[in-house]
Amino acid sequence: MTSRKTYLEIMRSQLDALNTEVTQLEAGARNAKAEIRERYDNEVSKLRHQSKLADTKLEEVMVANEVNWEAMVAEMEKARDDFSYSFQYFKSNFWILTHCPQPPEVRLIAWDVHRWDRRDS
Repeated sequence: MTSRKTYLEIMRSQLDALNTEVTQLEAGARNAKAEIRERYDNEVSKLRHQSKLADTKLEEVMVANEVNWEAMVAEMEKARDDFSYSFQYFKSNFWILTHCPQPPEVRLIAWDVHRWDRRDS
């Protein structure tokens, strides 16, 4: 296993990269139509919440003693994976909303169906 310091640096780097990508998507949403932007803002809020949870878990891992280290690493990786999955999922759904030629209400329905399908797998 990598050293504790190396692990923490890698984890911080991964979380920072995800947060940077969320910020870039936020900037792109400013040009979206109102009905899409409202939904987008709602989803970004959820991503920011997951980011905070992952950051909190990283802080806990940083101060964990050797006895708790292994369990904390597993929890940290789950928090990171949850955040990463949610981001990738959101990114693909935002692409559907902004690139499909259908009217906005059809795109929103397609997004909901896509979300439901992904939830079952």
